[in-house]
Parts: sequence; C-alpha cells; structure tokens
Amino acid sequence: MNDIVANNSVLELKVVRHIKRINREIKQSKIYEAKIVRLLGILKILNQNKFVKTMDLVKKYKVSARTIQRDISLLERTGEPIFYDQAKRAYSLLGQENIYWGND
Repeated sequence: MNDIVANNSVLELKVVRHIKRINREIKQSKIYEAKIVRLLGILKILNQNKFVKTMDLVKKYKVSARTIQRDISLLERTGEPIFYDQAKRAYSLLGQENIYWGND
C-alpha cells in the first residue's frame, strides 16, 4: 500500500512539473507573439508617418519607453534605416522606404 501512495505522489509531482513547464512555455510564446506584433506595427507606423515620437508608441502598445527603444534598436540591427531626429525628438525612416512595406 505504501508503494502505491509513494508512486502516486511521484506521479503527481511529475504531472505538476509538466503543467508548470507547459504554462511557462505558453506565457513565453505569448510574450514573443506580442513582441512580433509590436515590431511589425512599429514598422508600419514609421512607414505611414514622417515622424513618430516614442511616447506615441508607448501609449499605443502600453509598454515602457525603454521597451520601445529596444524594439527600435532591434529593427535597426535587422537593417531598417531608422533615424532619430534630435530636434523633433522623433523617429523616422530614412527616405521613407523600407524592405517590408515599400513606398506605395
């Protein structure tokens, strides 16, 4: 009888660990999905507007200014020609063209 109880306890522990791991993976995938949507949205907004302020993106995506800055940096590293205008304190695409959206 003690063996059955011990085996059930071990089985329950394994099931709980599996559920926790799956929940972590689901949460992580939602975070990645939100980031991809945000990055593509930022590109689209930059393409549609001459200048975009960080705070406009913060309000739209409900993230911190630092997150937007990291997103912009990531887009720059992937080859997007993003320029920060100090005078306007806003981002823009150089030449208003990029490889994803064209200039339709």
